[in-house]
Amino acid sequence: ALIDVQKVNEKGEEGLAPLDRALEDEFWKAFRASPETNLEFLENRVAPLALDADLIWIGYIGTDMRLFGESFDGFEVVSGTSIPPGKRGFMFNTLNYERQAKNKTARRLDQTLEKLDDEVPFEDCEDCRTWQKQNRNQIANLVTQMDKESEAACVEALQNGLPSEETTIQSLLDQVLQYETDAEFRRKHALFYEAVAPHIALYSIPIGSTITISAFGRGGYIRKIPVKVYGVYRFRSLDGEAMAGGFNLMDLMSFRDLYGYMTEERKAEIEDLRAELNVEEVSREDAEDALFGGEADVIEEGTSSTFEAEVVGGSAKFDDAFFNEEYTVEEMGSGVVLNAAIMLEDGVTVEDGMKAVEMQIEKDQLGLQVVSWRSAAGMWGDFIFVAQGILHGAVAIIFLVALLIINNTLMMSTLERTREIGTMRAIGAQRGFVRGMIFMETALLALSFGFLGVVLGSGTVWILEAVGIAPWNDVTRFFFAGGALRPALHPEHILWALTSIVFVSVAATIYPVYLATRITPLVAMQAED
Repeated sequence: ALIDVQKVNEKGEEGLAPLDRALEDEFWKAFRASPETNLEFLENRVAPLALDADLIWIGYIGTDMRLFGESFDGFEVVSGTSIPPGKRGFMFNTLNYERQAKNKTARRLDQTLEKLDDEVPFEDCEDCRTWQKQNRNQIANLVTQMDKESEAACVEALQNGLPSEETTIQSLLDQVLQYETDAEFRRKHALFYEAVAPHIALYSIPIGSTITISAFGRGGYIRKIPVKVYGVYRFRSLDGEAMAGGFNLMDLMSFRDLYGYMTEERKAEIEDLRAELNVEEVSREDAEDALFGGEADVIEEGTSSTFEAEVVGGSAKFDDAFFNEEYTVEEMGSGVVLNAAIMLEDGVTVEDGMKAVEMQIEKDQLGLQVVSWRSAAGMWGDFIFVAQGILHGAVAIIFLVALLIINNTLMMSTLERTREIGTMRAIGAQRGFVRGMIFMETALLALSFGFLGVVLGSGTVWILEAVGIAPWNDVTRFFFAGGALRPALHPEHILWALTSIVFVSVAATIYPVYLATRITPLVAMQAED
């Protein structure tokens, strides 16, 4: 067994006594006679000595994996496989899997590498030095995971990779975990994964293993259910983000069982218990008389017992048939769900979609509540809304500045042409002619230079689409929904840009046109003097 040496040392000489007892043949003979008592001993005395005995707190959602994979384009399996349709199972997100299931030494080395990749020099990284110290203090945990053959192979690989004349595994591991510069760390980080990682349990929960999930059911008591870990997934380019990597996936049927929601299996189980215990149903009106009225024979006297967690279906249920059982789409779709996301088609607004769903809910009297994506996202939805407001405000300011600049330019142009306008007015030009002339001039300039701007802007967008805009922090990475922002150009964008340019230009012409139509021949002659 792989044990945590530090925990054993803290308990003194008696630390290994439970493990010694579990290795005796007499213990397993007694186990067959009284399995419950001996299972309790294994769970309470032996299991806490294991390296992975600590509880792991994880968040998860129950879902139909077939629909989940089809609905989210960024979903991809990193290792292992997806949960087969209709099967029970569990999938870790890469962020959770790396943080909680990975060997702590390897995880700290990865964190140091992340710091260096973010251009934080090792000599300036206080966290990196702390992680290095912790790793060197826990070399014994690595050594206890190796048998003699693995230790000999690791020693040989480290001697060749360092190189070193040391012969003990402890000394060689200490050398691997000593580094002072970025280059030295990167070399030893690669050496660790090449020479050490193959000989230790790199993950406490390997893919293909079975884990027991514990949770509080709807009734307030603890329920447990074992599930097979099929694989690890991520959302493409967002695997390092807490928003996208904060939850793991479980099949919908196990989720319902775990939280105590009624299923066909539970219904059948309840009916079997009723028949076995000869339970009779009593109406609400007769409940008081049935409980406290009249005289009744004592069927069985109850005995006090400690509060125990409920194992869903009983331990006998968890055999090959349990894990191999398949559920149909109808079975998964007919049970209880806590939340459901509705994906709208292109062109359908959120408001119209919500109204349509609310009408259907009211028609079928389902008693459900419909909320927008912003309300469902909570703080993140408000954050995105504020960011959108800032972007729209920035665009409005740009338009306002453009309007003021164009307005000022046209005003100066109009005032400089006072004599020409006054002369045209003197030979019979009406104000409407002057007004149309200036508007036409502005429109031609707007279209000409607007077209030039569209050509330059389109070329810039096409280049950025091919190259991509790299995010510079976690916030921009979240908004870019991945490693790089690749803007796309559509025909309606070009039309909208030209229309906006013409509108702003014409709006900026209103006051200069007003000034031009107020010019008279007398004003023109005064300007000439």
